Amino acid sequence: MPQEMAKKIKGGYLFTRGFSAFLALAFSLYYSKNLGIEKRSLVTLILVVVVIVIITLTSGVGLTFRKYTASNPNFFSLSAYVYTNLILSFFVSIFSIGILLAYSSSRVTIPTTLLYLAAIYAFLGALDFAFHQGLIAYGMLKVASILDLLTIMIQISVFFLFSLANQVSIAASLFTSLIISYVTSVVSSVLALVVHTNASIIPSWKEIRLLISASRPFHIVGIANGFADRIDRIAIAWFLPLGVLGKFAVGTSILSYLRFIPEAISRLIVGGHSNFQLLASRLIGKSWLNRLFIALNLSLTLTLVSQAMIWLTLGRQWLVPFTVVFGFSIQELIRGYFQLRLSELVADGQEKIVTRLSICLIVTSTIMCLIGVNLFGLVGAPLGLALTYLLLIFFSYKNIAKVA
Repeated sequence: MPQEMAKKIKGGYLFTRGFSAFLALAFSLYYSKNLGIEKRSLVTLILVVVVIVIITLTSGVGLTFRKYTASNPNFFSLSAYVYTNLILSFFVSIFSIGILLAYSSSRVTIPTTLLYLAAIYAFLGALDFAFHQGLIAYGMLKVASILDLLTIMIQISVFFLFSLANQVSIAASLFTSLIISYVTSVVSSVLALVVHTNASIIPSWKEIRLLISASRPFHIVGIANGFADRIDRIAIAWFLPLGVLGKFAVGTSILSYLRFIPEAISRLIVGGHSNFQLLASRLIGKSWLNRLFIALNLSLTLTLVSQAMIWLTLGRQWLVPFTVVFGFSIQELIRGYFQLRLSELVADGQEKIVTRLSICLIVTSTIMCLIGVNLFGLVGAPLGLALTYLLLIFFSYKNIAKVA
């Protein structure tokens, strides 16, 4: 392991990210048990819609800012990044509520209180997502990881206090705790960024337009990653009973916990941390036979552990079929591999190939997931996405070979 990479890991970024993700997992299991299957399904729908809109509208700007700041910190000003994301966050809130209102009028009614809270949560969640990427862009990994940990701890504390008071519904208590934690994180992130860069906070419309223009080639990448990761939940919510969504989200939450590993490494790769790019190359450079053997055994182990933990913590009624969890486990491993591969291509300047793969990811994942759910039910969602990622990984190497 290269010395610089060892120092980064020793500095606590990956460890703290992992611990924060673990706390978030434990928290989700706790409030799921309190909510029940039906209300948990409704909360899952709101969270999924908001996250999809956040990633769709803002991740391209974040990816652009991280990439250019790594090579030239003065290329884009901090004020341009901050004000651009303030504008985008308003649109995130508006579009999120629009989608939820459409679902509420056509499928399952969403309480008005939750819609108001969802609008605030969407706005602050978008800002928190963007400013966290800003911290990584400037190499403030410790600050980013500490704020991650602080955010989840505030969520747990506030939710627990509301539960003791017993004056607010569980779902409203959950979103209120999320909102309070994001206010703290957003304010702390902005202060840390301003102090670190000594940047002006005066907006420049010229720089804002430049940042938005430069982010267009990367925007499709952000849309693809966010959309493909959650198209399965959208398909389940639309074609299957809503209660199935909550069980699926909780039943696969332990496996989703492991996403922090490829996501954290990918952010570091795009952020210009070359030794993590070397690590990713080593991970994806092993023989196909070895990778297949490791993936199948690891998927089986993770599925058994996941099913056992859900049964012990929440009860048998929360379990989804073993084949669904096993399929999701395989999907997550392939997805992690694809994410590392995509980040490596971005860092190498292969934007055209990345854009093509991203467009294919949006189209193919939608088609495969919708067909899978309609033909095979719940298990069709992870299988459709797994096949999508496999095809795109194959095409990524085929395209590189053609270029070479």
